[in-house]
Amino acid sequence: MYGISDSISSRLHIYIDLKTQGYIAVITWQLTVSKEDPMQFRKSLFILSFISCLFLSPAAFALQSGCFMYEVSGSDNITITGGVCYGGALVISDTIEGMPVVSIGAGAFNGFSGITSVTIPEKVQSIGDEAFAACAILLSINVDANNTAFSSQDGVLYNKNKTTLIQYPAGKSGVFTIPGSVTSIGNHAFSACTGLTDVTIPNSVVNIGVSAFAWCEGLSGISIPDSVTSIGDTAFYSCDGLTSFNIPSSVIRIGFRTLHCDNLISINVDANNAAFSSQDGVLYNINKTILIQYPAGKSGEFTIPETVTGIGFEAFRVCTGLTGIHLPNSLINIGESAFVGCKGLTSIGIPTSVISIGNGAFASCDGLTAVYFSGDAPVMGEGVFNYTLPCAGCTRNFTIYYTAGAAGFTNPWCLSGSPCYPTAVFTPSSTTTTITEDNTTTTTTTVDGKPCPAQKMLGENNPNLENLRDFRDSKLAQSAIGRKAIQIYYTNADCINAALDRSPTLRAVTRSLLEVIAPMVGGTQ
Repeated sequence: MYGISDSISSRLHIYIDLKTQGYIAVITWQLTVSKEDPMQFRKSLFILSFISCLFLSPAAFALQSGCFMYEVSGSDNITITGGVCYGGALVISDTIEGMPVVSIGAGAFNGFSGITSVTIPEKVQSIGDEAFAACAILLSINVDANNTAFSSQDGVLYNKNKTTLIQYPAGKSGVFTIPGSVTSIGNHAFSACTGLTDVTIPNSVVNIGVSAFAWCEGLSGISIPDSVTSIGDTAFYSCDGLTSFNIPSSVIRIGFRTLHCDNLISINVDANNAAFSSQDGVLYNINKTILIQYPAGKSGEFTIPETVTGIGFEAFRVCTGLTGIHLPNSLINIGESAFVGCKGLTSIGIPTSVISIGNGAFASCDGLTAVYFSGDAPVMGEGVFNYTLPCAGCTRNFTIYYTAGAAGFTNPWCLSGSPCYPTAVFTPSSTTTTITEDNTTTTTTTVDGKPCPAQKMLGENNPNLENLRDFRDSKLAQSAIGRKAIQIYYTNADCINAALDRSPTLRAVTRSLLEVIAPMVGGTQ
């Protein structure tokens, strides 16, 4: 549609709308053109038309025949790129305009919610990823018996030799047993099959592809055979019916976001696996130096082992039940989005060993009110604490604490990609108790990054605090069970502090109890 009109100032305005079947690309240019220089108008219109074509999606130029959008390539071969018919039985044409249909493009019919069946003709030799994925009521995909590239069995799409399972119809429900000929489960093969409740994978399968079972919310259990060596990115993403997942000895690769499932409680690795390990249901690399995945369904507090030097990408992503975390002094790097969406965290201590914190590591931790840095400021990524505050200038407290003399901090502390945060200096408890018993020395120290709970409750100058310390050193430290109690107390100091931060009532009761108990245990008591 072209519209030309005179303006009051004797100038022209051009409006151009380009529309194509099935796609709409609207480009509106407004040119002010002098009547005295029409050639300038023609040149401007040509240049703008050329630029418009550059920015149009290639799909805007796709051709249409009946229900199908298509492109012509090579020696007059047809690739179907999409469709405009959204319901019922979908029968792919043998030919379009006399040219053979040889390919179905990636995502061509992805998410077409009204399709109930698909028929693929003889000459199709290529089918792109997700061509028929997430079709909610699709029950069967049927391939012409003379097709040399693909086959079907019980409505499921395979390659010709049935070594790769390409697409399981999303509308099918119940249980399914994969044929023993299959060695690879394709990318997105079972994606969004919400009615699938159980699947048996044969020990012929070596590879599970990208997003192979993603969003299979009804899947309540799955057994991975010890033939599988690779599990692709997001392979079981959002399979919220899973509560446990077992990784066999054969697996040497696990992609990112593979096991982000809201109700997953434990990840267990076979003891003979040479690449991965697990402890208390948490996934690590073989040496437990990298924490790869903490199950999102676990709740409560967690202490990371002292072997860990790095927390992986999204390792604690949306672990909303996590209420406290203790970071070890061995930790060097906190990965990108490591704790994103952990809304149950209220405070966290960063030990002196940490030298880098990745992009968005604590983004959307809505309950976080305090972060305690024990050493110099680490290298900070973009938006480390983004969205921790719901809006700029909100009144909810959020403070970054650092020790006196630490480098890299300012007040406020303005981080790249984040608002500026208020800071304050704090003095962590640094008491060290050394006990010599049978020529052995045991040293107990406070946890880096936070004052001990008693100090926090009573205040450093409270005489009752000295009574408690005296009781610790002169009484508890003289027995094995007492030393164990001291160790447990300091190891879990950050978790205790987090609990106290969350509850004003608990703080008040704890302070009152300490004020009563401290005089009783101090001195000669």
